[in-house]
Amino acid sequence: PSEERGAEIPKITSEPVRAPSQLGTATVAEPVSSTRPAGETAPPVQAEQPVAWPEPPAEGSRPIFGRKEKVDFTSTLTAIRRGDQQAMMFLLANQQVWMQNAPRDLPFKEGEEIRIKSGTVGGYIMRNDNGTSTRVKRVR
Repeated sequence: PSEERGAEIPKITSEPVRAPSQLGTATVAEPVSSTRPAGETAPPVQAEQPVAWPEPPAEGSRPIFGRKEKVDFTSTLTAIRRGDQQAMMFLLANQQVWMQNAPRDLPFKEGEEIRIKSGTVGGYIMRNDNGTSTRVKRVR
């Protein structure tokens, strides 16, 4: 169809793009100034300055966002309070009170041993010996 109108299809060629050889450096350009008298040269400027990347935190040091220390302990459930369509509340033997993040009726029983530990992406997870687990937050 394009031959009928007399238009030619251009031939397109391309070459691969090469990566810059100075990765991790920034070029500093000389500022333009109209206050310098004619004939006076600018002071020498370092052409390239390496970009300083922050070092990763040392093992055991405080992380960037100030995450609290990891929690990992075992206790016994002293009392459980459940309401209709409400999150379960747990009183532990050490007098701490924990509450579910989302209301779900789960088979936790008073007197059983549970483990609370820090979650991978934040928050805390409570698990019993049967493998039942729920996300919790500390109330007191």
